[in-house]
Amino acid sequence: MEFVLGIALGLSAAATRSTFAVASVGILVVAVFAAAAFMAASGVSILTLLATLVGLNIGVAMAFVGAFALR
Repeated sequence: MEFVLGIALGLSAAATRSTFAVASVGILVVAVFAAAAFMAASGVSILTLLATLVGLNIGVAMAFVGAFALR
């Protein structure tokens, strides 16, 4: 689920064609995960953060490959 969310965030951030948007989405994902880890009563898995960030990078890459394919 987190992987798919990361892909969706990456595609939507890359669609704006703004480097600031892509970078800020990545920073916000980490900030939200850190806030959730801070508030959680039990430990959290770092693998969910890694899956989301990998999905984000794949989504951005898919958007750029799609943009170049349409040229």
